[in-house]
Amino acid sequence: MRWLEALEACFLIVKLEPIAADFGRRIVKRPKLHFLMGSGNFESEVVSEIYRNACHAGIEARLGYWRDSNGLEVPLVLEDEWGGARIGVGIAETLTPAVEGSLLRWMRLSKAEQAAMITKVFPKTERRETRVLRYEAGQL
Repeated sequence: MRWLEALEACFLIVKLEPIAADFGRRIVKRPKLHFLMGSGNFESEVVSEIYRNACHAGIEARLGYWRDSNGLEVPLVLEDEWGGARIGVGIAETLTPAVEGSLLRWMRLSKAEQAAMITKVFPKTERRETRVLRYEAGQL
């Protein structure tokens, strides 16, 4: 496991820990790894961009993820400094009802008031409960 620490110290990966809240469900507690440069994976590109922007701005990035044992997942959860407010972020190249539905289910479970979807393509209709952001490399 020291090689993971070395990769993290060299800013080649970021390790997302699962958020501690279980909301009455059995959750997965393994960390999730994202490469910070050139992974070719859309989710890793987005997480990398958010993490690097926070570091360059001098903000302690409190990033995590949430996944239960049934497969319900929110790939990125932003937490405030006090561990109170959480913003779930769905990440998908194209917005599908399944991806958005997972985020909405998590919002109901966690009683979160805010959530966002990051996608490459804007949806054709407006969303009421989530905000949709369009991603292009270097644009977050």
